Amino acid sequence: MRLVPFVAALPLASGQLHKWATKAGLEYYGSATDTPGFREREPYAAAYATYDAIFANNDEFGQTTPTNGQKWMFVEPEPGVFNFTEGDIVADLARKQGKLLRCHALIWHSQLAPWVEATKWTPEELKAIMKRHIFGVASYYKGRCHHWDVVNEALDEDGTYRKSVFFNVLGEEYLKLAFQWAAEADPGAKLYYNDYGIERPASVKTAGAKRLVKMILDAGLRVDGIGMQGHLHADNHATMADHMNTMQQYVDLGVHEVAFTELDVRIKTPGVNETKLAWQADSYAAVAEACVRVKQCVGITIWDFYDPFSWIPHVFPDNHAAGLWFEDFTKHPAYDAIINVFKRFDNRKEIAVVPEKPVDDCKEGKGKDAKGKGKKRSLRSARTTGKSYCIEQNWGQPPTRGTTKTTSAAFTTTSTGNGIQTPSPT
Repeated sequence: MRLVPFVAALPLASGQLHKWATKAGLEYYGSATDTPGFREREPYAAAYATYDAIFANNDEFGQTTPTNGQKWMFVEPEPGVFNFTEGDIVADLARKQGKLLRCHALIWHSQLAPWVEATKWTPEELKAIMKRHIFGVASYYKGRCHHWDVVNEALDEDGTYRKSVFFNVLGEEYLKLAFQWAAEADPGAKLYYNDYGIERPASVKTAGAKRLVKMILDAGLRVDGIGMQGHLHADNHATMADHMNTMQQYVDLGVHEVAFTELDVRIKTPGVNETKLAWQADSYAAVAEACVRVKQCVGITIWDFYDPFSWIPHVFPDNHAAGLWFEDFTKHPAYDAIINVFKRFDNRKEIAVVPEKPVDDCKEGKGKDAKGKGKKRSLRSARTTGKSYCIEQNWGQPPTRGTTKTTSAAFTTTSTGNGIQTPSPT
């Protein structure tokens, strides 16, 4: 049995991710979770109590996704025989704790029950199998799923259709049928296409996702959103501008929503150091800010927050530490980076958060700057912290048109009358 450091006496910081995300304008910040005692979680029973307490705090996570329990191999292990035991564990937890539930996934080439791929189907037979599965699962969870990942990972790395059992027998028709039947089975759920590697605006896979979704929309069917899984790399990640550009391309297709659905940022081994953690923090922060700045981005789900429960080292052995909590339940620097992004926004509008300067250095009244020009100094209080800051403003300029500068050891912020702040090095 693998042991973790003793953490019972470790004080838990007050939950903030979902709280600050919703204040910034998102619907949710969430975390996927899985069945206790199985798969990645199996060796870490000693950590369950602390993990569960963090997860249960809705100020921290207001949404969740079952990482495995609703996949085909678990819910229909034999033809026409449905078993919702694993899927219900997370679904019931979401209902009990009042979290939004993202359901995942109706049609996927992986984690199928063996009989699905072992049988040689005619087109009509496979259509019947798909329809039975979609109606069986989506109808069972009807009214409980805020979102459904209807089709997951239908594209290969080059943006062409993945040669799955569904595509090989039915071609692209299977995609249209999946969305048609999901809409009929659960009309109230938001229906998503979900994939990885579709976060960068110029990638061939992003282009493939756009073609796929447009094809379904052109058929008169409903696709409410596109889920960017967001399995990112700390040392080579998309920028905030990349994410915004990509999301806008998806919105321009006609979908009403986009979301980051399986976010983690892996760090290459060996070792975790300050530089790698800083790269990771930048990546997580870029996702958070991009989502706030694109109004159709409804939320962010991380693919489990606790490093030992991550899938990353099991699939990519030379990568690890992809979440936001280390094994001893201390937080990655990325956690604070995300919070700091959200604190800069109020319902998607950027607010003036003035960097701190020691109040002792601020004498109200007239003064002169380094060039001998007249300045006016005054103390103000920042909305997010309540602390006082020193403001210098040119004499004779009205506040709505003038330029305000606030200095700190790190940077100068120039704030124009429209409230937009531009950081620059001092």
